Amino acid sequence: MSLTTIAGRLRRAITASSSRTTQWPDSDVSATSARHSRLKSSTTASTRNRGPSVSASLTKILVSRNWLGDEGATVLCDALRESKVTKVQELDLSSNDIGPEGAKAVAAMAAVVASVTKVLVGQNRLGDAGATILCDALRENKMANVQELSLQNNNIGPVGAIAIAKLCSVSSLTQLNLSHNQICGVNYYDQGTYAAEGIIAIADALKVNTSITSLDLSSNEFDSDGAKALAP
Repeated sequence: MSLTTIAGRLRRAITASSSRTTQWPDSDVSATSARHSRLKSSTTASTRNRGPSVSASLTKILVSRNWLGDEGATVLCDALRESKVTKVQELDLSSNDIGPEGAKAVAAMAAVVASVTKVLVGQNRLGDAGATILCDALRENKMANVQELSLQNNNIGPVGAIAIAKLCSVSSLTQLNLSHNQICGVNYYDQGTYAAEGIIAIADALKVNTSITSLDLSSNEFDSDGAKALAP
């Protein structure tokens, strides 16, 4: 197993500018939400009028950096879930202003569509609630077949990390990206209260998981105790 676990403080000294470009400043998130609010009504209504339809030949749906929001993500994921012909293997919903409500639709789809093996929902606003909804659904449904899961930059803290750890302990995940979150309760600017239970839960899950080959925990601000917990 290869672990990408660059500690936050060391990262700043080495690549101070690189991770800043992947963080979403509050102003960017606000702008995304505002534009989504202007567009979502007409776009969603138009899509619903056409009804759900998924081509049987599609194996990838890549719609990152759009303005889907919760409603758009729900329309798309419901169509995939209800389709009797879908062969979609990869769904990329990164950077779409998706929150916990949208996560419910992603979870419902990924939990029952066995062809889906890769789900990318990074750079959204899932938070602990959305991460827990998604991971619990994948863990509790035997039809779920997701092997690559990307949750980077979603404001996930210790609570969400524990839900992710529970998934890791029982699933066949091979790749997991949790970079640029706050799984120890502290963000990039050292705001928050440090708590080690999230990183410890993930470390414990790795001791029983035999399938994960790639784990990215970059920019999560954990300290030497976190590194010790992860040490093989």
